Amino acid sequence: MNQVYIAIKLLLFTIASHVIQMSLAEDPWSFIVIADPHIAETFASKNETHPWYQLSFQKHLSTVKRIKEFFGGELVLIPGDTNGGKWDTRSFARDKLGNASLTPEEAVLIASHGCYGTLRKIFAEGGYHQILVALGDHELGGNGWNPGSSKHSALHAYREGFQLELNRNENGDFLYNQPIENAPSRPFGTPHENTSYALQYKNVLFVTIDCFHDKGYVFQDRSNGLGGEGSVTNTVEGKHLEWFERVLKQARDMESIKHIVVQAHIPIFQPVRKVGSSGQFFDMGEKSEFWKVMETYNVDIYLAGEVHATTVSKRTSSNLLQVVSRGNQFNNFLGFSVTDDSIQIKAFNEIATHHQNVNKTYTEFGELTVVKTDAETKIEATGILELLSIDKALIRYDFERTFALNSRQVIGMGDKHNLLHTQKMIRGVSSKQSMRNKGSLGQQYDAQVANIEFVPGRRGERAGRFTELSRFSVFARGPHGAGNLVSYNIWIKTAEKNSEMIIVHYGHVWGDLVNGRSSKDFHTLTLDNGNPTLYIDADSKLIPVKSRQLNDNKWHHISVSMSRKSCLLSEVLMYVDGNKIDTFVPNNDKHIFHITSGSMSLAGFGYTSNFEELFPHMKPFVGVLDEFLMFGVPVVDQLRWMTAPSYIVRYGTNCVSNNRLSTTITTNRRKCERRCNRKSWCKGYQFSNLNGQNQCTHFENPEYGENVSNTRCAILREVL
Repeated sequence: MNQVYIAIKLLLFTIASHVIQMSLAEDPWSFIVIADPHIAETFASKNETHPWYQLSFQKHLSTVKRIKEFFGGELVLIPGDTNGGKWDTRSFARDKLGNASLTPEEAVLIASHGCYGTLRKIFAEGGYHQILVALGDHELGGNGWNPGSSKHSALHAYREGFQLELNRNENGDFLYNQPIENAPSRPFGTPHENTSYALQYKNVLFVTIDCFHDKGYVFQDRSNGLGGEGSVTNTVEGKHLEWFERVLKQARDMESIKHIVVQAHIPIFQPVRKVGSSGQFFDMGEKSEFWKVMETYNVDIYLAGEVHATTVSKRTSSNLLQVVSRGNQFNNFLGFSVTDDSIQIKAFNEIATHHQNVNKTYTEFGELTVVKTDAETKIEATGILELLSIDKALIRYDFERTFALNSRQVIGMGDKHNLLHTQKMIRGVSSKQSMRNKGSLGQQYDAQVANIEFVPGRRGERAGRFTELSRFSVFARGPHGAGNLVSYNIWIKTAEKNSEMIIVHYGHVWGDLVNGRSSKDFHTLTLDNGNPTLYIDADSKLIPVKSRQLNDNKWHHISVSMSRKSCLLSEVLMYVDGNKIDTFVPNNDKHIFHITSGSMSLAGFGYTSNFEELFPHMKPFVGVLDEFLMFGVPVVDQLRWMTAPSYIVRYGTNCVSNNRLSTTITTNRRKCERRCNRKSWCKGYQFSNLNGQNQCTHFENPEYGENVSNTRCAILREVL
């Protein structure tokens, strides 16, 4: 009788819950997302009587209260990385906890209690009594995880301490036990049964995923671009995936669930913006079974963190949005507003020229709206939440002008004292200027530059003249990562002989490259006495079969393109002046697996580690550079217009509307002018000389154009 009574009572409770959820969902409501806050480390080793504890507690509580006052929200989602971790070490037990005799497991559990218990208390006192936290790498001690290490042996303790403090109540009961119809709320029988769970809140199903999977052995698959962090990799598979699919299938049959939001720590769709991050990635990306399951059951939004920057991505084949965001030290967060047929997201950035969180003033710098009807789902976005296009150039530096470093914020380039720098040191040289990135990755990838002289350019009006004291560095990480495809193009002119100069570089920011060799590759294009050479390792380089002499003080165009994801170094394509050249790898040919936390630079080693010790013979580029472009797709189809002469910037006002050759004129500057009417679209023309006749030839693909005034059409390259 007791079992029957309990079953009936549970059934009535479930029905009542669904009725309440349906009635409440009629009104708009909101929640917030704070990815990678990294604010709770102090509480892992300091008790409530310590002055640092009190100082940190009051600081963060004040900020949470300000966010509640500023935006509101009924609950908080945190896609991982609340702390620093690394609690399994003997030094942490000795120096932070004051007890060197503690085992790694004991130290982790003690630190978890202080860290996560206090985190929960801060949000509760700030007005948020429910926080859903996904496990991040720092909740597991920080990547990577080598078998036999104290970190690897303490994996269970890291998960245990996390779930005890964040996923259970004061009586030890799990907080998220309500089934989703016939699907259990969590994946029982897996290592993730206490750290992955589903919760319906009003009209939204929230699914929190622990995507860290321990294979038990060192895993790095270079040929497919997988793993690379010891024995732990990022994936959802087996019974864990089966449970996830069952939850989604049940949810889509429930009338009370209007939207599905999934959160985990790691971005799936690549590339994404990255700054100050190790840049971990999800195995197989959008080709993974996990992503396919989300598309199959029409998940609305996948939330992630890890990379400390904001990017929204989607595939054309579905409406599933990946929203990766930043919440470091609470200086950024996302605000969600929900109705039955819409989701609105606003991105907020703290305004501060001094210490972060001092003024607690936020400004909106992006908005995205999803409106769902029976006929279609409409997505509109602006600012930082605009969908990233990988079909266009990710990065473009045109060398036309620079601007003051503090006039355009690179989020994350600040520090705890100042969110907006006026200068940045780059290998002993002070940079107070930036060059705008005109590619789709936007201002996060603005370059910090110094000592660059502007001279007449190869494309456009200007180019940059470099000396050994010039600097051109990108603080953001990537966009390289593991086996992800990258390609790039650049114009060069130099007369330097008998030297090997750095043209394009991407490399490790952390670690000693000489005494601690990495299993992940850098990517460095040099000009070795006029001969273009590509290095991915000290022992692996790609060189032309026939030596080139590009140091003849003439303009030359160099293009480098991975032929496919995770291709062999020998499969990289190299073009000079628009023509593919034959290349070979003298030794140690291997599949490319880029470092995921690297930084890019032109004409030098930039912000990266001790590369001078690895390559003492290399030196910064001396000469002139122009029009650098980087893509996430092979570059071959773009070469025709990239190597074309530049276009004139002056326009006639007596226009005609057709696109025939007769509507263009040649100029004495060997450039082409397109005459047009005020409403027509301009297309690109290049100068050519056939049989002694000067003429302008029309580019059919890609198309160009933008009507920039009532009387003129500017010839702009839309593909950029």
